[in-house]
Amino acid sequence: MNFSLLMLGVLLVSAPKIEVSEQSFDFGYAFVGEHYRHTFWIYNRGDEPLEIKKIRTFCGCTATELKRNQLAPGDSTSFDFIFDTHGFFAERVKWAYIRSNDPRDSLLKVNVTIRLYEDYSRTPFRVEPAYLHFNRIDSLADEVTLKLVNFSDTGYNLQLIEAPAVLKGVELPKSAIAPEEELQLSLRPMDGIRDPALFKSSVTFEAWTPTEIVRFSVPLHIRR
Repeated sequence: MNFSLLMLGVLLVSAPKIEVSEQSFDFGYAFVGEHYRHTFWIYNRGDEPLEIKKIRTFCGCTATELKRNQLAPGDSTSFDFIFDTHGFFAERVKWAYIRSNDPRDSLLKVNVTIRLYEDYSRTPFRVEPAYLHFNRIDSLADEVTLKLVNFSDTGYNLQLIEAPAVLKGVELPKSAIAPEEELQLSLRPMDGIRDPALFKSSVTFEAWTPTEIVRFSVPLHIRR
């Protein structure tokens, strides 16, 4: 067998392979002028070390630092995509580009979608409060109550899609909400968090019937 062809075969087989938890994420309907955060996971599905060289975002968006930018085969790491929606309105799509040494996909693109309005009236729910304020970082509130009220004449299945790491085990009290029913969630901050930037985040919900899917995100942050 030709030695060059053999070596080419080895190179094609032995390589890092980048994979992400999802190519896109939808925040759904959101309250304009706040910060929204989603965690993307990066995996090395190949059999050589994967090097994450850079993550680039654009206008209004940032990506948190990776805990590791060198991934052995089978390892993973994550970054948070943060969208500052000040100055934006209506539906927006934003991107992040992940540059790596994957020979087949050296510039991987992920995106987020958001629908920004002054309230949640385009959903079948009333959200109280519209955004969640915790106290100052040196005297965090023990608990903030979020109320979801279904003011439609349709019952919905309900799912918690994502909650920020700064909150203790957020759980829905039930997985469905009937017409005119109110659900309450008690949200508590994790102990020992002293970085106010971590509270620039959001909680994302999804409600659905056999014919309709509705997503919406509720922002939270520390009082100034």
